[in-house]
Amino acid sequence: MAVVDRQSDRTSRGAGRVPEAAAETVTAVAKMGYKGVEFAGYYGRDAKTLRKFLEDVGLKCCGTHTGLDTLLGDNLPKTIEINQTLGNRFLIVPGLAEKYRKTLQAWKETADLFSELADKVKPHGMRVGYHNHSVEFKPLDGEIPWDAFFSRTKKEVVIQFDTGNGV
Repeated sequence: MAVVDRQSDRTSRGAGRVPEAAAETVTAVAKMGYKGVEFAGYYGRDAKTLRKFLEDVGLKCCGTHTGLDTLLGDNLPKTIEINQTLGNRFLIVPGLAEKYRKTLQAWKETADLFSELADKVKPHGMRVGYHNHSVEFKPLDGEIPWDAFFSRTKKEVVIQFDTGNGV
């Protein structure tokens, strides 16, 4: 049987991102038979509280949308700690600031950065990845940024392809 997980920011938008409404939505998702959720925000809750909530409703954290800035420099240890508490292995960057994607060269340098980050989180049993939008498929200097990025990253960098954004 395949395990299907749910990205919570898509589910909770209708809930207005209010902690109580988000909790009701995530509980409903569990009742539908999903086994995990990927967080895109923590709804004002700390990692320990969220982990207990997930356990109480029978879900696991199968990913988090993690801003690139939280993976850089002195921010990385705290991000690792939060995700260890959540039981999450997948740190998915949901988008990039202009400086990381302005040119084809910027995409390539960002790919190198993601490869370095993959090496840094690997000892913690984690993986870093990237979630697409439409900008990755608009040619730059005759190349598709998505292709330039993922052809350069290490294979350990997760490709999270959002079909709605990739159309």
